[in-house]
Amino acid sequence: MHKTVIGIICILFYTRVAGQATYDDPVDMQGWYALSFNCAPAKKWKLEADYQYRTINNLNTYNGSYISLGASRKVVKKLDLLAEYRLALVSKGIYHRGSFGFQYDVDIKKWEFGLRGLFQNQVQDFDDTAKPNESSGYVRFRFGVKYPVSKNVTLYGSVEPIFKINGIFITDNWRDQIGIKYKINRNWKLDAFYLYRPDYAKRTYNRYFHILGLGLEYTLKGRKKG
Repeated sequence: MHKTVIGIICILFYTRVAGQATYDDPVDMQGWYALSFNCAPAKKWKLEADYQYRTINNLNTYNGSYISLGASRKVVKKLDLLAEYRLALVSKGIYHRGSFGFQYDVDIKKWEFGLRGLFQNQVQDFDDTAKPNESSGYVRFRFGVKYPVSKNVTLYGSVEPIFKINGIFITDNWRDQIGIKYKINRNWKLDAFYLYRPDYAKRTYNRYFHILGLGLEYTLKGRKKG
């Protein structure tokens, strides 16, 4: 099983497509690399912190760092309320984003199906002092599925349309994602994924991003009894 996981990761990171997304060549390969931490400080509550390092231009150019702090609270057995703040330090300036929404999960035998709905407000603070700050609102829905193929390995996938309020088009961009999570030990998990993201935000042409992701997740757990 270890060889299978390593093989999948190698395939992800040695795949290549054409260059950075522009009008003449609207396709780019990006890399998202993350380290995350989560814990449950009280019953029904969960806290999360995440750092993400992103590259563009066929994985060759650093594009920014993303720092997220989030919280969720279970209101009924299968429904959680979500809130998150994200700070993005990118080449164009600083982005602040707040998110509020819900996560609803249903289990059918070994399969887990989920629906996440979010409202997001993003404020862009540009480095160019002559350019005014911009505020944008988004609504997004993610439909996901998970399946544990063994005790330590879980496969997952999702589709997620993202709508920009008062945007050029109804759908701003779209995310199709497949991935695998490997439980290293009681606290650590390795997450490797591929995400296809067509972007419709430009008025005259569409962009298409192929994203390879790799992350480490740490979960703080209490000591086992006994």
